[in-house]
Amino acid sequence: MKNYKILLLAAILSFCGTTAMQAQTKYYNTRNEIGLTIGGGSNSELLNMYTDIAELLATAAVTTSMTGGEYTGYYRYGKKNYIPTIGIEYFYHLNKVVGLGGIATFNGMSRDMYATWVDNKTGDTREDKTGEARRQNISILPAAKFDWLRRKNIGLYSKLAAGVTIMHESQQDDAEGGLDYNDTDVLFNFQLSLIGFEAGSENWRGFAELGFGEQGIALIGVKYKF
Repeated sequence: MKNYKILLLAAILSFCGTTAMQAQTKYYNTRNEIGLTIGGGSNSELLNMYTDIAELLATAAVTTSMTGGEYTGYYRYGKKNYIPTIGIEYFYHLNKVVGLGGIATFNGMSRDMYATWVDNKTGDTREDKTGEARRQNISILPAAKFDWLRRKNIGLYSKLAAGVTIMHESQQDDAEGGLDYNDTDVLFNFQLSLIGFEAGSENWRGFAELGFGEQGIALIGVKYKF
């Protein structure tokens, strides 16, 4: 009788251990995920950093005519102010490994415009803020996600996306008769996240990624899985 009890207890413990192990490795039941991201070093951010907005430095003749010949003006641009790359993404998981979806991002840069005016009679100078120049980038990127580790509370993955960026440049001179400018370009763009790590509950996760592209060289975010 004693041996029977020992065997029964061993069987129960073995069953509990097996069940616990299966619970740890069970594929959790969330097919959809939507996330918000903020990143640094995106493709268009680097473009904003290393290229200038179209330098529409008005000629002396134009600025002189604006003041009836009393002043000659020369434009310059002030310090660049940046909006970091903010993104939203959605994926639907076809299976344990592959998810398909898309990414949308936005970032921007602005610079104040100044005019240095020279009095044509006295030679005196003054500087006025005369307007603002802006560059805004909106990107739409169809994407795929590949989960290498998919557990109830953590995950490891890579991500690939390719699409377009709509880049809009504008320059608004507040002075009457000043020179304004608007231009829109559509450019190819992409995102390759080599490694991503997520952790949290089954439904809410924080995550971080390293790679390069329009979401950034490094990015962090939060996502909801359902």
